[in-house]
Amino acid sequence: QTHLKGSLIGLYCAGAFSFATVKLDNTIWTANSLRVQRQGIVGIDSDDDSNLELNEVMPTQSIVDLAGIAPKYLKFRISKDAFTTRTVLGPLLDSLYKATGIPIVCDSFFATELSYDPMLLAVKTDYSINECLEAISKVHYHSFRVVGGVVVGRTMGLGLDLRSDTPPQILTNISKAVQEKKEIALTDAIELAKMSTAQWESLPYNFSIPIPQAQILAVKKYQHLLRLYGCLREGEKALALSPKGLRLNALKTDQKNYFDRLACVGYPRLPPKGVDANLSGLYILRNRIDDKTIQLSLCLIPTDPNETRVYNLPIHESEGELKFSP
Repeated sequence: QTHLKGSLIGLYCAGAFSFATVKLDNTIWTANSLRVQRQGIVGIDSDDDSNLELNEVMPTQSIVDLAGIAPKYLKFRISKDAFTTRTVLGPLLDSLYKATGIPIVCDSFFATELSYDPMLLAVKTDYSINECLEAISKVHYHSFRVVGGVVVGRTMGLGLDLRSDTPPQILTNISKAVQEKKEIALTDAIELAKMSTAQWESLPYNFSIPIPQAQILAVKKYQHLLRLYGCLREGEKALALSPKGLRLNALKTDQKNYFDRLACVGYPRLPPKGVDANLSGLYILRNRIDDKTIQLSLCLIPTDPNETRVYNLPIHESEGELKFSP
């Protein structure tokens, strides 16, 4: 009783229910002899970490066809020790090439480049070429066919791959800015801010040159502000710059979503001078920093003017040109 004093007593679930106690120091004690077994729940209990969306496009039949490959390659047995990296598609295929000399070309996308199977091609002592490609195809969602004597790998989830990769034009523009030692353009910063979580995760894998780390982090920091500003059309920006602002009931669905999100964070303050507190809506404020530079801010006045929020945008106007300046 002394040992259990101050503890929580209940059921602990890890494949089966066990009676357990949790002490104040977060130590968990389980009674393994009192386990209550249960059937697995479909969609919840699973050791399958594969991508469900990609599984839907994977055919049930073999997607590896080595017809047309030189017979000499089919005689190889590849040792499991030949694969130094097992969770990245590129090094896997490179190891296969180095062990056999078989010519391989393959596309590369973030969504299907990485896997989470550290035991891939590590169970048996050695494997045939066909076994290697079969295993790789199921984990990395690729088909393999022979074209002109070369093994060609293609993703099975192109739509998902493209949605998960950083847009190529943004990469080109940022790379050019880095090479020319310039800041990221405002239009590119806005496009970066619009990216999905998967696209953000893929960003570091897409650069052959150093990433402008500080500017990228600034885009991430101001992501929702840039999204709201970026989805305003020129006419809407003109209204937001006017004393009456862009009315709350005139905001479109995506604009209203960003408005509501930003109106719930930060500290409320009184509406700034020059803004009619009785007119709920979105305002763009221009604050002069010096003779050449103007700082842009967003003022959000919800239904209750006491909940007004004002955020400085990482945007400066200099000589009539808007620049991303975090």
